[in-house]
Amino acid sequence: MLVLGATVLLVALSVTAAFAATPGQPAQEAADDAALSAHAERPYIGLVTVDLTRPIRRVLGVPDDVNGIVVVARAPGSPAAGADLQRADVAMSANDEALESPRHLERIVREVGVGGEIVLQVWRDDATHEVTLTVAAMPRPQAAPAWLREAVRFAKHHPNAIDGEIRHVDAENAIHTFEFTQGALATVTSDAITIQPKAGPAVILALNDGTVFYKNGERVRPSGLEPGERVLAVSIDGSVKAVLAAPFHQPLPDVALSAEMKERLQELKERRIERREQAREDLKQLKERMKELRESRERDDDDDDAPAGAAA
Repeated sequence: MLVLGATVLLVALSVTAAFAATPGQPAQEAADDAALSAHAERPYIGLVTVDLTRPIRRVLGVPDDVNGIVVVARAPGSPAAGADLQRADVAMSANDEALESPRHLERIVREVGVGGEIVLQVWRDDATHEVTLTVAAMPRPQAAPAWLREAVRFAKHHPNAIDGEIRHVDAENAIHTFEFTQGALATVTSDAITIQPKAGPAVILALNDGTVFYKNGERVRPSGLEPGERVLAVSIDGSVKAVLAAPFHQPLPDVALSAEMKERLQELKERRIERREQAREDLKQLKERMKELRESRERDDDDDDAPAGAAA
């Protein structure tokens, strides 16, 4: 029962994490032009679900005559966020259509469109109730600023470059100079950063109160950077705007998984490692047992082939 419960939790949280990154937070492996792509109006209700499998049915105690999909999360700020829905609820139907899978619900939402209503029949604790949701438009992704887009492009297309410079024209036709300096981080303080390029002397850049630091797509403090890791410093008109640590993505400020979610995902990762190690140990014991059985059978065969003799 505990193993099944952990499996359900793993499925739920992994899906939740993937969903949380969809509307406004770029995926870690997204292409450097992802923030520039067109965003068509996409209807959504912000409900994350999984199939009602036999193990999940058994863990949640769902009767055999109840079918549908299982609620595992609600996106903050979405239509589902304020609705009478909880994790482990079973959504049986939507607009009188029996739900067969999460994709089935997605199709119904798309067909209804923004502004339409979705009426869910929900099972919870041996009782059913209706939940009405108004379909909304999924929030548009935030566009990364020009300097960040150019920095990511520079790092991607010129990984061996020591530095570079481009002149950029903004929306008001003002010209700005973007300067890039990349290499291994030597030291960083609140006042300055020292970068060691692949060749040549180290470069010391003065920092300011507006300098921001990013690592793995998230904003961090200067102390979050480690000596020796590859960094890219971006200066605008002679002032250091940001320092990015590899791998270089298009991070968006203030859009990240909550500390609680990170902690839970870390717990799941540790559980997964423990289960993998336990599986290896079980396999090792099974091999040893099979070896013992094989040796025992060989001994029995040898005894059968031995010539009969009188007992002393």
